[in-house]
Amino acid sequence: MKKLLVVLFSVILIAGSLAGCVLSQHFTPATIDKNAKQYTIDAGVADANDFKGWHNVIMAAKLKDLVDVASKLTQQRLNQMKDVDTLQHAIHQKTTTQNWREGMQTEELLWGQTGIASLVMGMAGMGTLTGFLGLARKRPQDITPQEMTVALSQATGKTEAELGEKERQLIQVVKGIQKFKDDYKEGNPDRNDVLESLRNALMMAQDEDTQAAVAVAKVKS
Repeated sequence: MKKLLVVLFSVILIAGSLAGCVLSQHFTPATIDKNAKQYTIDAGVADANDFKGWHNVIMAAKLKDLVDVASKLTQQRLNQMKDVDTLQHAIHQKTTTQNWREGMQTEELLWGQTGIASLVMGMAGMGTLTGFLGLARKRPQDITPQEMTVALSQATGKTEAELGEKERQLIQVVKGIQKFKDDYKEGNPDRNDVLESLRNALMMAQDEDTQAAVAVAKVKS
């Protein structure tokens, strides 16, 4: 038995002397980074089975080399994707630009000062509404109160002063209703109390002109 152990040990020593540090690397533990391992697997240059077993220096060296290979392959794929994207962008940019230009031409044809909408309004005797065409070609936030007042004045035939009076009356009615809502956010009051409270809130918010306009509206309705 002793002779057998001596022989085996001698073989190991001989192998070690021939292979240098390679044999020792098989027995030396090393850390295998999980993220780096997954990086190589995702790149398709390694398999999960490649990292099974004893984590030694040999496996660590293998992983280090595979990380470099994975990076080169990923960079190559990204460059190919960039070339494909550049081509697709050029194609789609040309198409969408053409579609946008055609849309703007159609918009001018429909809504321009000499467009179809203006022509139809004129033929239908609604030329006073053409002021709204100009507003329709603006962004809502760019329309000033003065521009809206002028357009409404042209469309209704009322003076700006008359429009201002109607606007003031509407604001008073809205304020009265809001006050009523604030007073009855909670609770379940009697119906008669609610009606009386609503009447008082509206009366308090309205001046005599508005009260008279409301009375006329009631009769007409």
